[in-house]
Amino acid sequence: MTENYDNNIYNEPYCVKDGCLYETIERKGKVTMVRLCDYVPVLKSEITFDDGAEQRKAFEVGAVHSNGTTMRTVNVTADEMSSMKWLIEKWGSLGSYSPANNTLGKIRHAIMSTKTDVEFRTVYSQTGWRQIGERYEFLMPSADSQFTVKLQGKLNAYNWSGSASADKLFYLTAPISSATS
Repeated sequence: MTENYDNNIYNEPYCVKDGCLYETIERKGKVTMVRLCDYVPVLKSEITFDDGAEQRKAFEVGAVHSNGTTMRTVNVTADEMSSMKWLIEKWGSLGSYSPANNTLGKIRHAIMSTKTDVEFRTVYSQTGWRQIGERYEFLMPSADSQFTVKLQGKLNAYNWSGSASADKLFYLTAPISSATS
């Protein structure tokens, strides 16, 4: 399946022409279009990874190459987005770009300013009680959970398969003296 992105995907000064990302530059009353890359990259989602102690940002970026190939959606850390080295590392030769001054910065700016509906989500890498908004929620990796919980390392296979009411969860975490009285 090929996604098509039209010229309305970006804010000025970026635009799509012939399936490529361009920058519109005005100098001395004359408008020039400069090709930045042979694909149309878009921000699909912003992910916050929260381990209870710190939060890290990452981004899902997709693109369609000018030859019609839908490039795979990739996860890019905030550090990788800053350096833009990920273009060729994750997309290979399809991720090439024009060799001009600050082209990578312009591509990054275009991606981050796409007008698509960006999904914002949080992935928790801890279990137990956690205040989320105004409520305390019990975080466990589970297909039934409204929260995404993915544990790291050897714990990544750990999964809560049962359901439990808030009352049962209270007894699981209450001190023994109050749970038996």
